[in-house]
Amino acid sequence: MEMITKMVLERPVVIYSKTSCCMSHTVKTLLCDFGANPAVHELDEIPRGREIEQALLRLGCSPAVPAIFIGGELVGGANEVMSLHLNGSLIPMLKQAGAFKEKLGLKLAQGEANSLSNMVHFDNVRLEHDVALELHSTRGVLAGERARMFQLQKKKSKTNMDV
Repeated sequence: MEMITKMVLERPVVIYSKTSCCMSHTVKTLLCDFGANPAVHELDEIPRGREIEQALLRLGCSPAVPAIFIGGELVGGANEVMSLHLNGSLIPMLKQAGAFKEKLGLKLAQGEANSLSNMVHFDNVRLEHDVALELHSTRGVLAGERARMFQLQKKKSKTNMDV
């Protein structure tokens, strides 16, 4: 029980689930689509999953999964979450628990990453442009030098022919 208490206080929304449970999948999809970003603990994939499942049954979760906690409180299973959604109280409950703050932080982080990516791209484009100009300039100098050398060779050939 203590382990569950600790786990549900780590995040605003916590779901205990099993990978084979279609109702767990439905609840996870619903909450993720709202942007709640729940912590999901798949009891059939984690150590002590069976022990957690037994503790959820003792808490009154029947069946044990899905078990949804919002704001550290047991909301119940899929039926309870769907009822809250249908009567319009699920989203306010998620907001009150702070479930959407993490998504906002993620959006801000993504915005900063995009901004940095754009700056790097701009710098790369500018660098490519500068290199292209330098290359063009160097080619122009080389072409001029070739022309001068050709003229000198031509002059030298003419001088050698005159001799």
